[in-house]
Amino acid sequence: HEVLRPPSPPPLPPFERLEAAAFAAWPAAEVHRVRGALVRVTGGDSRRANSVALHDVGADATLDPDALIADVEAFYEARGVAPQFQIGPCAPAGIDDALAARGYARVAPVFVQTAPLAEISRRLSLDVDDPRAASTRASLADSPDAAWVDIEVTQGRYADLGDAFVKLIVGLGPRAGFGVAYADDAPASACLAVHDDDLLLVSAMRTLSPMRRRGSARCLLESAAAWGLARGATLGYLQVDCENAPAKALYAAAGFSTLYAYHYRAHE
Repeated sequence: HEVLRPPSPPPLPPFERLEAAAFAAWPAAEVHRVRGALVRVTGGDSRRANSVALHDVGADATLDPDALIADVEAFYEARGVAPQFQIGPCAPAGIDDALAARGYARVAPVFVQTAPLAEISRRLSLDVDDPRAASTRASLADSPDAAWVDIEVTQGRYADLGDAFVKLIVGLGPRAGFGVAYADDAPASACLAVHDDDLLLVSAMRTLSPMRRRGSARCLLESAAAWGLARGATLGYLQVDCENAPAKALYAAAGFSTLYAYHYRAHE
């Protein structure tokens, strides 16, 4: 008899590809190239949208980290913005140490985690007899509805950007899915999913404080995985604050594991 084995998980993409995909999935109001670095300016408190991305600089051995930092500082100073740098595995050698020497603190460490979408769906699907199956529901739409805007913007981190933030995210076009989960018919959680070929980024996962521990985030993550699978994606990835224990527990239960980490350098 033939021995049936579970399908192999999709291969993990190189760091550069994940970094590039994540960059493209979180738009900034302005992006400028400075010595190969991608310098983002948006406003608000999103570090990703207001920092220097270094994944595309390349491995040029002649790169002068101090010259790059000086030019970036001049760019931000001209706009009245405090500079900060995203430092991941693709950052040029020496730049992290050069920033530390200039007084930049290491802040906001983040884990980048991956999981096969099929595994997420398998782990998070609920038995029909589970009470959470009857009390929670979630779906992803091709545009943000009032519940999504309320959770992510009005009551979320992007209230100070308001409509400008929504306009940026809508600019992602058909590859974006705006997820909302309900608990007992009340809006509870929201997320943004972005499809990129075989990859699915799940980001901006947020649950309203009064609605926590009701299963809505679990339901939303399962729906996002199903949404990605239906579009041909096979691998999910996300970014989670290293100190966010509840989120890390949910993602571990869904099958996510850490592939690498990044942090920011900023004057705090």
